[in-house]
Amino acid sequence: MMKRLNIILLALSTLVAAIGCDKTEDGYVTPSMKSIDLTSDANDITFTVSSNVEWKMTVSDKWFKISPKVGDGETEVRLVAERNNTGLDRSSVLEFTAGTIVERVEVTQPAFVVNMNVDCPESVVVKKGESLTINLTDPADDWVYTITNGDWLKEFSKTRSNLTFQLNPSVAFDESVPAVIEFTSPSDPTFYAKATVKPVNYFKFSAEVPESLDLGVRGGQLKIKVDANFDWTYSIKNAGWLVEYDKTSKTLVFDGKLAYLLNPGVKAEITFSSPDYANFQYVAQVEPIAPITNKLVDKSGLKPIVLAGDSQWDAGTEQYLFDGAWTIYKGKYNTFKDGDPDKPTGISYKSFSFGMNDYKIEEHPMTFTIDAGRRINLAKFVTYHYYQFEAQTPLTYDVYAYKTNGTPTGDEPLGKELFEGDEGWVKIGSVNNVGKIIEFNKKYKDGDYFNELAQGDIISVDEDNVFPARYYRFAMTGNGYYWYAVKADETGIDMNKQSWGIPWGWLGWCTLSEISLYEYIDY
Repeated sequence: MMKRLNIILLALSTLVAAIGCDKTEDGYVTPSMKSIDLTSDANDITFTVSSNVEWKMTVSDKWFKISPKVGDGETEVRLVAERNNTGLDRSSVLEFTAGTIVERVEVTQPAFVVNMNVDCPESVVVKKGESLTINLTDPADDWVYTITNGDWLKEFSKTRSNLTFQLNPSVAFDESVPAVIEFTSPSDPTFYAKATVKPVNYFKFSAEVPESLDLGVRGGQLKIKVDANFDWTYSIKNAGWLVEYDKTSKTLVFDGKLAYLLNPGVKAEITFSSPDYANFQYVAQVEPIAPITNKLVDKSGLKPIVLAGDSQWDAGTEQYLFDGAWTIYKGKYNTFKDGDPDKPTGISYKSFSFGMNDYKIEEHPMTFTIDAGRRINLAKFVTYHYYQFEAQTPLTYDVYAYKTNGTPTGDEPLGKELFEGDEGWVKIGSVNNVGKIIEFNKKYKDGDYFNELAQGDIISVDEDNVFPARYYRFAMTGNGYYWYAVKADETGIDMNKQSWGIPWGWLGWCTLSEISLYEYIDY
């Protein structure tokens, strides 16, 4: 009987315990928000969870911070989310559970969208001194930019709301290719905006250039009218016969020198340009029209010889004096390693060199003699220098022709005046380039092509004074070192004698690139 009672009591107590523990039948867990819709920017919100039971929370996607994750009774919950920079909308589910009770709250956040507006013109006239301003509306605080195809744009100022560029027309550009300016933010990968602007050439230029110039027998004058809205300059090729007479903003005038016309069939090329406007270039050609009175002497019959008193040349260099290479390579002073102009490897052509290291040039000119192979009626004697004017460049020299039949010895006296006497060595002309090195160094960079050098020194013989001769003597009375180092006190031009170096013997040395002789035809 007692055993049965115990069993009954145990069963009752188990039932009572079961009934006492099952609170969920009347329990609740109630979030104050059924769903949470966040903004695309940063969020920091709170809500409450009411319950009469203990609950815990789980999160399906953890792109935000939330706490606490357990509670009982009236509990305040905080949710913190960063700006949605993923570029996509995102969502998650908060799940509150207590026994069999489950409550869910959906959390959503749209992607952050950049609303910055970029105010930029579609095109801009690229003029010196002008600027371009781009206005920005609602940009990121730390925005930066990059430019493609915009070397003609140079930043002038940058604030949070605008970006200003100076326009640089000295940089070449393609009018058909717009500059692309892209805006980004280091802190926000979704921040992006783009502006494009096309460059338009500013310059206006026209030139009335005659197609030809009739030099007649006494030369002529070439007049060019120019209409331009900017400062211009010019360069000239194949035009030793054109010498500038006058230049204004509206006119360019040349004197045509018949005596300097070496190649009647070659047109002069005048190139107009501007240091301020890289896109501008205008090329005109002018044909010289003149009676053909002379021709180039066949170089295969020319050779240097040594007479008494003549200087000796470097062995092997005589082949370069009449090889015609100057006409091919003039203006190509340097060859460059791997195409890099900062790594010159040397001169593109070879030079003829003669002289004596211990020569006393003030006592006697330094000479060498040319054998033309036959008697010719000399019209022009043209000397082409090696490179630009250097220490060993002959700056002052005379040229003589041997007027007597037969072969000279070299001991004959050199004539003092032009065409003096009926025999012996007659002076046919002189050259004085003292001072030109300063002028050219101001106008041209080392290695530049320029017309004065490319055309050479020209000694012309008037038809009234012409006479047949086979032998011609070149007599240097002073090279670059002599006039700009030894005689620096007299000339007032000191070209740094230390760098030119007396040990090289430059006082008595000379280099030439080429010599050409022209003879009268049908004479």
